[in-house]
Amino acid sequence: MDNQELSILNTPEELNNRASYLITNLHQYTFSNLPSVLDRIITEKTWAKLPTKFNNFGEYTLNQGVDGLGIDSNEKLWLLRCALDFESKHIVEWKDILVNVEQMTKFIPVDKRKNISLEKLSTTPGYQNKITYHPSQVSGKDKAILELNKKKKLYLSKIAKGAITKAEALEKIGITNKKKIAYNQTISSFKRLTKQQKTEFINWLKTEKFI
Repeated sequence: MDNQELSILNTPEELNNRASYLITNLHQYTFSNLPSVLDRIITEKTWAKLPTKFNNFGEYTLNQGVDGLGIDSNEKLWLLRCALDFESKHIVEWKDILVNVEQMTKFIPVDKRKNISLEKLSTTPGYQNKITYHPSQVSGKDKAILELNKKKKLYLSKIAKGAITKAEALEKIGITNKKKIAYNQTISSFKRLTKQQKTEFINWLKTEKFI
């Protein structure tokens, strides 16, 4: 529906009905229809059976030709991520996308690509309609996937098959450490305390003979 069509919706009821319709259909397409189609493309490797020869799923999704998915913006990339099981079943395919995106954007000056999450880029004016995402420079899940690919690529296939979780794999290669995470969280929480609360906490440590 374009602006001209939208202008004919005059009553609150008409606007409400249209919004409800669009939300329902968007949800259906994004979280049901599209995921199912993508899963089949990945499972059957149909992306490798097209006239254009792609080396991996990442090349296929970013290709702007008739055989590619034409992902050409942060908005579309975020939508694709929402439709993929990118942390487990489709982690290898999402890794391929990240590697290709990383290659595409590595020469973009930092001030032009804006080092924030893909989700924020997809809703930030000026960054929505182009791919500026550089995952290795943004802390989070995608950076961790690239680290896994760099240090222990085999773990990605194991995660996809359910033989190991992503969290377990990251801990095995030293990216995360439960004890270190707990320590960092404690320090961060302590810094947010008031002066009085810090004093009380230190007194508690003394009472418990920790110090």
